[in-house]
Amino acid sequence: MTIIMWMLALAIILGILLPFQAKMSGELVRASQSSLLAGFLGVIVTFLFLGTLMLLKQQPLFLPKVPWWAYVSGVLGGMYIVGISFLSSRGSITTVMVGVLAGQMITSLLIDYYGTGVFEIKKILATLCIFLAVFLAK
Repeated sequence: MTIIMWMLALAIILGILLPFQAKMSGELVRASQSSLLAGFLGVIVTFLFLGTLMLLKQQPLFLPKVPWWAYVSGVLGGMYIVGISFLSSRGSITTVMVGVLAGQMITSLLIDYYGTGVFEIKKILATLCIFLAVFLAK
């Protein structure tokens, strides 16, 4: 199996986990009556999980030299968790995930295009299929 196939398999596994995470976050919102609290609790559990893994791996903690905006990924992750918690507590997980996937595909196309300057037809067709799924999931 090539490295690309392994990466794709891992991406699919991670994709399988997202709807479960959304459902669990939705349950936290229903129980707490707060998307913000549900998101905060999710981040705390994530912090504890990753901290434990770092301790077990004995990985040193340091801040790498990267552009300031690279650290905004934590803010984006928090926004995602709060947003998914809110949406999942009020709607169909399928509809929410199809919407998330559509947003990811559009943004991925733009990032790839501005990174390489090339739009690949197969990627555009895949994105159109996602939009069809969004339409059908309503």
